[in-house]
Amino acid sequence: MHIEPYNWRLVLFDDKAQFNAYLKACGAPESAAVTDECGRTSWNVKTRLVMIGVFPGPDGAKVQSPAMPGTLAHELLHAILAIFDHISLPVDDRTSEAACYMLQHLFDPCFEALYRNYRWVKRTNRRKP
Repeated sequence: MHIEPYNWRLVLFDDKAQFNAYLKACGAPESAAVTDECGRTSWNVKTRLVMIGVFPGPDGAKVQSPAMPGTLAHELLHAILAIFDHISLPVDDRTSEAACYMLQHLFDPCFEALYRNYRWVKRTNRRKP
């Protein structure tokens, strides 16, 4: 996905092995590899590339809980902050609306791309009132 008007590219992953292979191909150190996280964002300012991974549970099943869209939003915000830092645009009271619009602009297509083939499950660990 191309991020306009900032001329950055965004690549999404839902597989840790693929994410790690891409990181390695981009020259990232071995310490950058994903192990047990549910999400990860990595970027390269020189190439203007952002890699976002949102990963399924430990068994690798294509099953997500309602919490996973929050992980996607969390990782997208890391990407937005990196891009804004790169263009010297601090996120503050005057610029927060631009960051929010960018999050909104990126979330829907990313959500669709990552979750169209997932089976959704209800959370079962919620406390009853």
